[in-house]
Amino acid sequence: MKFLAIVVLSLIPLGSQAQTWQPESCKSALLAAYTTMEPLPASQSSAAVTLGDYNDDQIQDVAMLLRPKRHDRKQSIGVCLSNVKIPVLINYAYVQDHISTKAKGTRYNDYDRETTSRYERDAITVNDKVCCGASYILRGGVFVEIVDSD
Repeated sequence: MKFLAIVVLSLIPLGSQAQTWQPESCKSALLAAYTTMEPLPASQSSAAVTLGDYNDDQIQDVAMLLRPKRHDRKQSIGVCLSNVKIPVLINYAYVQDHISTKAKGTRYNDYDRETTSRYERDAITVNDKVCCGASYILRGGVFVEIVDSD
């Protein structure tokens, strides 16, 4: 429940102080906000950063894989949304080998809910490049997990 409160509070717009992110500024903000996390080494992932418009405001956002400094826990996804000052952490990503963006309008099968639909905005996708993966889409101020490859 604590995680949801952090996400909702961090999605409050800054008004006239527009925040735009680049991968390096996002990485710095994530590491400052979540001191127990560190970036994924390039050798451990074929892709550790992706760009998209996750809050559907026509401004680029940044998402990246992070791992806990204590390696006995699962990795997370750090997200820097445009016009939001504090980056968001999606805890315990489904799989952690590769991160990418699925474009708004992309068709998907939700294996957990047994439904088919289209992403209403860009979605952050993590997968193992073999069989398994999930996407995270911002709905109602919270990133929702959709298991879309299994």
